[in-house]
Amino acid sequence: MHERHSSRQSYTWVDTKQGLDLVVAHLNTVSEVAIDLEQHSFRSFQGFVCLMQISTRTRDFLIDTLVLRSQMQVLNEYVIAWRCRRRRRCTSITLALT
Repeated sequence: MHERHSSRQSYTWVDTKQGLDLVVAHLNTVSEVAIDLEQHSFRSFQGFVCLMQISTRTRDFLIDTLVLRSQMQVLNEYVIAWRCRRRRRCTSITLALT
């Protein structure tokens, strides 16, 4: 996990399991979150997610989903819990990065 700062923006690059765990810990402290996915589909019929951006009011995370493909399921519990709180009912969601 690397903190990046410039005159225009600040974000945290996440490319380790430890960094992903810190993202989850931060997400458990907030009530609002925005998620953006970037997909690569060159020479691929279905394509696959190659970058995930998660933003809160105070932090921005860029997650390398190619490197962390086998660990991304740690976000499932948070995303499901967040949707249950926001909608007052649970829906089935799974982060499947194929």
